[in-house]
Amino acid sequence: EVRAQLIVGADGRRSTTRRQAGISLDQEEATTWVSGMLVEHPDGVPNEFDATAAGEHPLMVLNHQSDRRTRVYLCGGPSLKERHAGPNGPRRFLEDCGTTCYPWAPQLAQAKPAGPCATFPGDDSWTDTPFARNVVLIGDAAGHTDPIMGQGLSIALRDVRIVAETITGSGGSCSPDFSGYGAERSRRLERLRLAANIIAAATAEDAPNRRARVDLLGDDLAAEDSRIRPVLFGGFAGPETVADHAVDHSLPDLIRNVPSLRRGGRDPVPLRRSVRPGPSVLGQGASGHGGHPSLRPRTTGRVASCQ
Repeated sequence: EVRAQLIVGADGRRSTTRRQAGISLDQEEATTWVSGMLVEHPDGVPNEFDATAAGEHPLMVLNHQSDRRTRVYLCGGPSLKERHAGPNGPRRFLEDCGTTCYPWAPQLAQAKPAGPCATFPGDDSWTDTPFARNVVLIGDAAGHTDPIMGQGLSIALRDVRIVAETITGSGGSCSPDFSGYGAERSRRLERLRLAANIIAAATAEDAPNRRARVDLLGDDLAAEDSRIRPVLFGGFAGPETVADHAVDHSLPDLIRNVPSLRRGGRDPVPLRRSVRPGPSVLGQGASGHGGHPSLRPRTTGRVASCQ
């Protein structure tokens, strides 16, 4: 038997530590699913860019791992839940990659699987009190964010830093006060959860007006008084940069309810603020590209549009 003055639970989504400590999680059910597979891509697919492709088909994200290997993700609605499962799952996954607006989609569809194809729900879970007497939770054990945001490791690393600072700053106490950590994490995950819901609503959910949603997202990101940009950029600059007035939980439903595009035409419909905005955290340097891929050079971090 081992006795400890403090237990740090870092044992994942199905945390035994959390269950034994009696800590419960709030849950937001999945509206999207994320499939991923490592592939060996053929010649002709550039490896100097990571890419995001959003349009009428499932959202696709490519993260290059080496000269010939790429980790590819497809994010869609419940229609993806079982589509990429079973022995034919990898083949269907590559076929779906070939339908996206990525310029090299036909070549990517000829890629060879280099690992298993797995699908996960795009759900969220959280708790405002990730601690109990002599116990504190970090990472997914304290609640996880929709994987469409790709923030799992960043969340865990910040959890580690704040918990470590709390312990070292407690003067050797056997029961450090983790209430500050709980409050900071609750605020942080609320912002990331909103950003994930915006991305899911605009680019991944099964919907007849998906293209209109993507265009709405691009139009709003390009607008000077964008309501979405401050929230999404929190995923890059840190959720703490998202001001309180920018946290508008009605944004995902506003995106979902955008009218479908008229046949043969495109109606720009940027969202407008109902209150006067505060100063922009990150300035006005962003632009949106509805229905087009975004290419991110891995060496510079700049964003280029593929028209």
